[in-house]
Amino acid sequence: MLPRGSQYGTMELEQPAPTSEQAPGRAFLLLIALVFGCEGFQIGFPSLAFRYFEKDVLQLDPAGSSQVVSLVALPWCFKPLYALLSDRCPLWGLRRIPYMVLSLVLMSTCPLLLTQPGVRFEGYCMLRVVFEGCMAMLAVCAEAMSVERSIALSPEQSNRLQSLQWGSLQLLMTAGNVLGGLVLGVQWLGYGAVFECTSAVTVCIAVLVACHAHLGVKTGEDGNPLPALSAYLSQMKRVAGDWRYGSMATYMLLVSSMPGTQTSMFYYYTQHMGLSEYEMAAYLTWQQISAILGVGLYGVAGASLTVRKVMALLLVSIAACRCFHLVLLTGRGEVWGIPDAVFLLVDASVNAASTNVLQVPMMSCAALLCEPGLESVMFAVYTSAMILGMAVSSQLEAVLVEWLGLVRHDFKHIVSLRITSAILGLLPLLFHRLLPTQEALARMKEERMGRVFTNSPTASCPGV
Repeated sequence: MLPRGSQYGTMELEQPAPTSEQAPGRAFLLLIALVFGCEGFQIGFPSLAFRYFEKDVLQLDPAGSSQVVSLVALPWCFKPLYALLSDRCPLWGLRRIPYMVLSLVLMSTCPLLLTQPGVRFEGYCMLRVVFEGCMAMLAVCAEAMSVERSIALSPEQSNRLQSLQWGSLQLLMTAGNVLGGLVLGVQWLGYGAVFECTSAVTVCIAVLVACHAHLGVKTGEDGNPLPALSAYLSQMKRVAGDWRYGSMATYMLLVSSMPGTQTSMFYYYTQHMGLSEYEMAAYLTWQQISAILGVGLYGVAGASLTVRKVMALLLVSIAACRCFHLVLLTGRGEVWGIPDAVFLLVDASVNAASTNVLQVPMMSCAALLCEPGLESVMFAVYTSAMILGMAVSSQLEAVLVEWLGLVRHDFKHIVSLRITSAILGLLPLLFHRLLPTQEALARMKEERMGRVFTNSPTASCPGV
């Protein structure tokens, strides 16, 4: 952060920022992989058990389950507030680790309470909201620690750090889905065992995170001073008035808002093609594996590419995949003697890999743009823009489906939906100037470092 004596107050970095040649240490990388892997596991492992609990125990209909989905998504919309809390209210002299441990401990109690008899709809919703809120707080703190390290890294190093994060999340989410389904399928175990395992794993992760408390730098008298609120707000005002930061959030919102075809294609596969539950499970698992491989491949081969170039390649590949899928939708594959499974696998591989990798360069660029002292809040705003965009994307797909007249058993306009989605998916290419160039990122980094040095009380001291 900015040192004492600067025009923005007594702000300092909570942790020393590495130089562009100094990559984060192994202990830090292990912590990041552990926390993001935990987040992925908590998303995947109990997901099927939650659905069966709603159907069998709470006796909810599809409309009621949809209400639960909308309700449990609310805590993720308040990520900037969680970031502000962790920035301004350190616990035991630390801003991130204690919040992560407390979130994990509180999160572990929610699935256990669901195993108790007599759980009603209101109690279930409250426990799910608390569970998701704790997961959102965990994600905010982990992202903040990562961004604090990313600020002074080179773009290539930042890309690889983001690849590690999202690769760990995807890997453990896939493993969680598989393990959760296996445990749930054992007749004498059921969803109760899934909830108990979820709690046990969460407690273990909390202990491991607490063991990494040495990675956090203390604030207060024996560490970096907490910035004054007025100085904190002044820096926020300065950043909010700089269009270079807002343009990145605008681009992330735009890319995430483009309508997809996931819901429509699910009905097409199950209703029109007649895929069974096991076949759909295999298809979804292959999608997740492809996403993991895509993120890993990008971390190895694509991390050195500029953000504009890699975003253009990904957007074009997604559009090309949707157009290639028209061979299946129009029935030309049967004429040419190509099995439908080929198109399903190609669609699952390319589309899932490209869609998931699409987030990595944007997240990496956003991490490089975050100002010292506002890392948590700024990155939370960027991720919230993506979450908002995903909600808009779902609504746009619903509008297109209604406009084209697609219903559960009538898919005669599915080709039009796929073509429209592919064309609209290329729209962000017209707004690539919103993305910063490598030169702009380097210039902003120099400005930030120059501001720190100019306002430092040691800058005017001879011999320092």
